Amino acid sequence: MHAQRRADPHHWRDELPADFNWAETQADLEIEQNQAHVRQMRENLKRLPVRAGATREQLDARVNGVLAALNRDRLPVEDPEIMADLKAAMAFDGPSARSRAAWMHAALCRVEQLALRQETNGVERYAALMALQDAELLHFRELVLESINAMYASASEARLRSLAIRSLPDARMAGRLLVEWNSIRQVVAPGSRPAQLALDGLRSLWDVCSHAGGGGEGRAAFVARTGNSASNRIG
Repeated sequence: MHAQRRADPHHWRDELPADFNWAETQADLEIEQNQAHVRQMRENLKRLPVRAGATREQLDARVNGVLAALNRDRLPVEDPEIMADLKAAMAFDGPSARSRAAWMHAALCRVEQLALRQETNGVERYAALMALQDAELLHFRELVLESINAMYASASEARLRSLAIRSLPDARMAGRLLVEWNSIRQVVAPGSRPAQLALDGLRSLWDVCSHAGGGGEGRAAFVARTGNSASNRIG
């Protein structure tokens, strides 16, 4: 599908759902920027014996499919090829260090898929951010840091507890999460915390992947391995 779009970009695009077009555009942007989660997904896919000889272009086409699936309104669980690529790109059964960014990105995408959907736009999001009182802004900052630390603990299998925000890219990521939370909190249950939602998103994704082409460790083992004590503390 990705290669066909490159060859004939306008032939079929108007026939696809709007969320697919947006998801493909977002996937293209992430690949062009070569973000950390893109690099990790590419490497994880290349570790498959059948992909060992794949070119960068072929791997990026696979990553594009995974990212598009994660950015859609719902996961295309009926597409076995996409789901197999998603499972491979996540590499849940491998060392967390090689998938930490991929897990965080995918978990946050999954949170949006699991939430009730509500239309918004950049103007509304900016206005909502500017309307926050200082106390709310500080509270959201703490929630975002809590969320980042929870995902960091989860992705490191509870060996690491916090991620120091010392670089500009990390600060930008935290800022984006704050803006996202200001929107997401409108469509999740009152009292929800982003850290718990992120962990729930990660584990939901694991559940889906565990049914794509075979099993693996049980859910209880995965929950324990990805920071169950942190989940209990946050929840």
